[in-house]
Amino acid sequence: MNTKIISLIIAGLFTASSAMAAEGQTEVSVSGQMDNSSVDGGADTTVTVVTASLGQYISPLLVVRGNVLLASTEGSGSTTTLTGVGAGIKFYVAEGAKSAWVPFALANINFVSLESGTFNESGYGASGGVGVSNFITEDVSFDITGEAYSNTFADSTQDGTRILFGLTARY
Repeated sequence: MNTKIISLIIAGLFTASSAMAAEGQTEVSVSGQMDNSSVDGGADTTVTVVTASLGQYISPLLVVRGNVLLASTEGSGSTTTLTGVGAGIKFYVAEGAKSAWVPFALANINFVSLESGTFNESGYGASGGVGVSNFITEDVSFDITGEAYSNTFADSTQDGTRILFGLTARY
């Protein structure tokens, strides 16, 4: 079932209309990462991150976006889940065209929730980064983003970096 849903989303991304990007146009992005690691030969830990955003161009190079994030860490018999919802901006250095590589910068603020077993805590976070879009068509791009983030909770702070791979479509 999940495979069918993911296939439909990807197919929809490739049917986007008109060239990038006019003011008022919509941008939809989905990205993620997954890694498996161990520290000093200890138990394996798997980290999965999935992000989605929906944005609107307020100029041909600037997008205002709403974001959703889901991150899960599994290892040593426990699972920790981080969810976030927020807003941000994305600025392209140039307009896209088929086969073009277009650099961008982005920034986000989020409300976040961390859950592990019976532990549940809410807070806020911020992230920012740079990336590049490779335009498969004039409307669809494969994106690579390097991002730094910081999440603040009542008793702790979580800081890190990540590299995300994804697809973006413009309608």
